[in-house]
Amino acid sequence: MKRPVLLAAVAVLVGALVVAAPLSASAAAPVISVVSPVSITDDSTPVSPFSGDSIADADNDTLSVSVSWTSGGTVAGSASPVSTSGAPAAVTTWLRALVYTPAVGVTTTASFTISVDDGGGAVTDSSVSVQVTAVAVDLHIGASGTGTYGGAATVSPVYPSGMTGVDTSGVVCTSTTTATDPAGTYATAGQCSGAASLPGFTYNFIYDLGAVVIDKAPLTVTASTVSGMYGSLPTPTPGYSGLVNGETSVAGIACTTVAPVVPSAPTRCSGTAANYSLTFVDGTATVTQAPLTLTPSNAQATYGSLAPVTATPTGFVSGDTMASLTTQPTCTTSAGATAHVGGYPATTTCAGAVATNYAISYGASGTTTITPASLTITALGKSRLVGQANGDFSATTVGFVNGQTIANLTGTLRFTTAATAASGPGSYPVQPSGVSSTDYAITFVPGVVTVTAVAPTPTPTPTATVTPSPSPSPTPTRTPAPTPTPTPDPTPTSNDLGWVPWVIVVAGVVFIAAIVAIILWRRRAA
Repeated sequence: MKRPVLLAAVAVLVGALVVAAPLSASAAAPVISVVSPVSITDDSTPVSPFSGDSIADADNDTLSVSVSWTSGGTVAGSASPVSTSGAPAAVTTWLRALVYTPAVGVTTTASFTISVDDGGGAVTDSSVSVQVTAVAVDLHIGASGTGTYGGAATVSPVYPSGMTGVDTSGVVCTSTTTATDPAGTYATAGQCSGAASLPGFTYNFIYDLGAVVIDKAPLTVTASTVSGMYGSLPTPTPGYSGLVNGETSVAGIACTTVAPVVPSAPTRCSGTAANYSLTFVDGTATVTQAPLTLTPSNAQATYGSLAPVTATPTGFVSGDTMASLTTQPTCTTSAGATAHVGGYPATTTCAGAVATNYAISYGASGTTTITPASLTITALGKSRLVGQANGDFSATTVGFVNGQTIANLTGTLRFTTAATAASGPGSYPVQPSGVSSTDYAITFVPGVVTVTAVAPTPTPTPTATVTPSPSPSPTPTRTPAPTPTPTPDPTPTSNDLGWVPWVIVVAGVVFIAAIVAIILWRRRAA
């Protein structure tokens, strides 16, 4: 009885092992439970598409979960698949926390795929979807244009950075400016239109006004060619190449000849224009000489000197003066320093002037007038004693020219005076005269004859006879006797009156010196 029971028990155990083995090999797979698809009508609102979903696993294995989706938005901030791992409860919490943010301006259906792997096999579910209907997005399209005065402006669209989903093939831009609008910037003249949304995109197009810049038109201004006389050239005029809008001239342009000199000079225009960018081209002025007449002046000089002659100009222009001549004229008179007093017509001339800008001619000759030179003839004074003759007189001269002397005067120089041999002591004028000349204005200056008294003749003093004293007789003694002192003779000798002639001489010298002093004083007074 015991053995059958034991066998029965073994059989039951083996059967149990056989039954248990298949159950372990086919463990339970994860289960993904999903809710109905989500529909979003506002593409600016994020949504949690898996808020009702769950993941279960009967074996409670650690699960690896990956979520991917079609284009049209991001999940939890990522544009690529997101994943996590953990127990079924943890991965369910993670799945329900995922947020889907649709792309702005895109109408689409976002399909999600959830993949779960428990290590023994993967389960995939892709039935979850989110239907996104885009709300129209404002899209600003600007405009920018350029043009040239006299022409039409070209305007181009200005699109926002990174713009997609826009059909620009039909975009058209225009400007409110016209060909006659002045150069400048027109802030709201440009505008575009005609953009369209591509399929799957919805835009509300807003067309912003843009600036249109009208540039100046190019214009070439050429100064005209002129010809004329120096100082009277015609004013050059501007010639235009590039005028628009039927215009024939431009205000504010002036032309002139630059530094006009013979034979040529440039003509040039200058100025500004509101609507034109100007380029200036020079012209040419042909300049001929202006007539200039230099007329010699009349000359006047005194006999013996050269008469100065100057030139009087007629014809200077442009503020020129005699200093403007390259070479000054030489002006002279044919009546030189030896010409006699009088008038000499047609004797002054000028020549030799040079000036690039003038054709120089010379006016009629002038007259030279020679006036007398001043000549002074002064009688020389003298002194004499009473009773003497005057003798010959002479004179000094001041003013002769050309090496001339009294011999060149007409007549004979004479002297007259009231002093005679019988005239008493005193001063008597001596007047020169008797000569003349047309070339001199003669002034006669008198001299002085000084007559002095005759000096007294000294009385001769008689010479006294000297009586010699007798010599003393020798004394016949051994001791000589003293010589007696002679007694003076009371009768004066000739040596006692020897001073008289000297007194007379000294008195005469003093008298003559006084006479000379008087003569000198009178001459100075004259």
